[in-house]
Amino acid sequence: MLLFPLSVTCLINIWVSMYSVIRVHQWLADTGLNFIASQLLFIPAIIAFAFTLVLCFACFYIVWNDPKIMYVVYATGILGTVISIFFGAKLVLQPTVFFVGYTNVWAKYINTPRTFYVQERLRCCGYNRVKEFSADTCSASTSSPCLKRIIKDYASSIQIGGIGLFAHGISFGMAIFFAIINPYIVPVPATEAPINLPEI
Repeated sequence: MLLFPLSVTCLINIWVSMYSVIRVHQWLADTGLNFIASQLLFIPAIIAFAFTLVLCFACFYIVWNDPKIMYVVYATGILGTVISIFFGAKLVLQPTVFFVGYTNVWAKYINTPRTFYVQERLRCCGYNRVKEFSADTCSASTSSPCLKRIIKDYASSIQIGGIGLFAHGISFGMAIFFAIINPYIVPVPATEAPINLPEI
């Protein structure tokens, strides 16, 4: 079983996932969208947790050499692969879903540094519409709602992250696939029959 390359691939995926958590956190802080799109942080964190489980079970297998544990390694590995591919595809195909439907959240923070930062950065006002909130004192724009500008400026960044996440899942899925089929394609060496020497 290709346990060593599987473990190495798993370690790489964990590192990439944790690095993604850091990068997403920085991106949310830079864009000022951490109060709207904070759920983006959970995607790489969940994936990192799934691959950490795979690595832990792989270590258990090395210690106890129980074939049942290897089945758990495969199962958790497949789960991590499915999660990566699912969220990667979602980020690529539906990047706007992480911004739509947060009108109430935006309303909670109107006339605060959080919305002021986004409004000044993107030159926008309101969320779905410019004059959406009567108490809003924003004067950064008279024509551009912030949701429209957020999607226009940041959807492509989310799609790029989704492509990386999708590739991330495919690479580990291939490692799991080859680890599973390896015993069936690599012939087990036959034991040589004992040589009977003639008696003298």
